[in-house]
Amino acid sequence: AATALYAQPHSAAMYRDAMRGVMDQAQELIEALTELTATGRENWRTEPVELDGLVSKALLSALVPLRDPQIRVRVRIGGLEPVWAHRSLVYRALLNLIWNAVQAMPSGGMLSVLGYVRGNRVVLEVGDTGVGIAAKDRNRVLQQRFSTKPGHRGMGLTLVRELIEKC
Repeated sequence: AATALYAQPHSAAMYRDAMRGVMDQAQELIEALTELTATGRENWRTEPVELDGLVSKALLSALVPLRDPQIRVRVRIGGLEPVWAHRSLVYRALLNLIWNAVQAMPSGGMLSVLGYVRGNRVVLEVGDTGVGIAAKDRNRVLQQRFSTKPGHRGMGLTLVRELIEKC
């Protein structure tokens, strides 16, 4: 965001907001790690989390319109009750899923974030109209260090799974 801010000063406000979001995210992750180290997972602080606000913040931090103006974003979450969760972990998982979706659509497409209630659970889905996952790779995408993208470490979806399990 800082590099782009210098290259495109006419978009300064959006980049400044994104940088603030990233700094907030870094602070939240530091606090979460400190809390985990001090108390252990069983004593993690959960709180009511408004998913629509968290999704909006994640989309802003991910800079989706600036990364690729050909990507349209559809969010349908309104009306959900807050969920009890660890805000930083849900936020980080959302960011990883959004980044994966953007990378899966090099020619543009639709990024969707849908929230709904199924039974006694709130479900949050991040989807895209990208290239998809090859059938031969579907069983491996959650494995550590597996990636279909050159130069990537294969930690993104593994991290998402671990974060959601910890929430």
